[in-house]
Amino acid sequence: MRFRHVRYLGLFLAVLIVATVRGDGLIRTLPKDGTEVSYALEIVGSMKGQEKTVKGTLTLASVGSETKDGQACRWIELGFIIKDNQREFGDYSKFLIAEKHLRPGNNPLEHVIQAWRRRGPRESTVKKFTNPGNAVQSPLPVFLSGPLNTEKRLPAKDIKSGLGPLKCAGVAGNYKYTNKTGSVTGTVELRHHATSPFGIVIATYDMTIKRGDQTEKFRFLLKLEKTNNKAKSQLTPPKK
Repeated sequence: MRFRHVRYLGLFLAVLIVATVRGDGLIRTLPKDGTEVSYALEIVGSMKGQEKTVKGTLTLASVGSETKDGQACRWIELGFIIKDNQREFGDYSKFLIAEKHLRPGNNPLEHVIQAWRRRGPRESTVKKFTNPGNAVQSPLPVFLSGPLNTEKRLPAKDIKSGLGPLKCAGVAGNYKYTNKTGSVTGTVELRHHATSPFGIVIATYDMTIKRGDQTEKFRFLLKLEKTNNKAKSQLTPPKK
């Protein structure tokens, strides 16, 4: 994929984001501070009759803790990285959220206390992230969303991961999103295991997008590759 296709990816994700704000997120358990996981990312999509594949990495980490208004809070950082030959595009965001909202059944992005973001090359400016729950601004609602609307438990399945072979239980659900311009329908499948620091080993999203007489389909896949217990933030907020 040529680097210019990163723009295509942005449009690709914009549709996906709106479709999945009701899906379950990547945080099922909250590990010790300093923990990071890396997922291999692959998106295969069909738009206007052409199939494209985009590959990259997603990182999820706890990069700090503090107390706000008497509540234990964590800095959660998510990195979305795409590489094309020798060039790299990154979208890093981190959020201060009370630990009680980083548990199953909650939507973390509805309880952000502070947030920062950096998009583009490493030397790009770190800015305040004023509305991380806005689906048209970033892919975050895909990864840090609330629970599934219709959750079905799946029997355990053998999975090969960066942690070795694991027998992973799972949940699945479906959704439908409609607005004035079209609709998005699809299914979500999440495979989880206790040895995965944040819980999720594999996440799969299958989607069908209809706009007018056009139909587009794609699959969004995350697979756990490695973990790290000495995570450091990639974002340094500007001095006041």
